[in-house]
Amino acid sequence: MLDLVFSKLNNDSDLTDIVGSRIFPFLRQQGSQLPAVMFEQTNASFTPTKTTTSVNDEFEFTINCFSESISEAWSMHTIVRNIFEGMAGTFTIASNNYRVASTVIDAVASDVMDDGNVYIVELIFTTSFRATYTAR
Repeated sequence: MLDLVFSKLNNDSDLTDIVGSRIFPFLRQQGSQLPAVMFEQTNASFTPTKTTTSVNDEFEFTINCFSESISEAWSMHTIVRNIFEGMAGTFTIASNNYRVASTVIDAVASDVMDDGNVYIVELIFTTSFRATYTAR
């Protein structure tokens, strides 16, 4: 699912107009150029069927928007929220196929770091999906 999250972020021109290529999985190095976006998987739950690919899987992911401007961080939050909130449908990333039933936003929080010089807006989403993976 992280490949789908990255693809959606990286292919949104409103977001890349702000952050360029600074979209990081898992970790944004402190002191790196801003603005930037970081995303990570924070939970996954599977419903085993014992006979086939599990269905009704849930995937929780968090996206953090970093900026030296609080208004820019919140603008990025709005873009990210529009990308993912209500996301559903069939998506193919390389050889992975995802049938997303629903995506909901669970929480939004804000914080500061670097002595108040970096603003962070964190968004947490849960996606219900069924995935088909091709072994490489």
